[in-house]
Amino acid sequence: MNEENKYAKVAELVDALDSGSSGQYACGGSSPPFRIPRFLFALSLLVLFIGGTGCKSEAEETVESTLEGTLDLHDQVFRILETNVDDPDAALSQLRKLEESSRDQRKLYRQNGQAALEQLSEESRKAFTDHATEKHSEYAGKFSTILKRFEASHRTQLQTLVSTITR
Repeated sequence: MNEENKYAKVAELVDALDSGSSGQYACGGSSPPFRIPRFLFALSLLVLFIGGTGCKSEAEETVESTLEGTLDLHDQVFRILETNVDDPDAALSQLRKLEESSRDQRKLYRQNGQAALEQLSEESRKAFTDHATEKHSEYAGKFSTILKRFEASHRTQLQTLVSTITR
């Protein structure tokens, strides 16, 4: 192998490594941010052209954050019940505190969520309502199951507080 050919081979190898055709970014191209398959790039352009940006409207963001906040309250209620199965008085006390401390936030969730829901298209509103109903049903089942573990003498009070906080 002559000297010139040897250097040419080394230069080709360096070019190949530098271009991203090997190693971690072995999908071609010159820099990692632009190494996406062409069909994905074309698809994203098509979506933008048709009008779907993948961004959510303010109303969609509001109803989703409202649902998240509501479900967070559901989680707090469940943790209180779960932690205090053997101490119903402690469960009642903690639920009363949560009911009181979350009263304004729950009211705000209802107001903002309802106003945002009215701004959604009928299809989006139905999809969101179906999703929210499914989530609330899951929690209703969990609450029903755990409340059965409490003494009957405390169950009605606990159910009332749970219902107040989670509606």
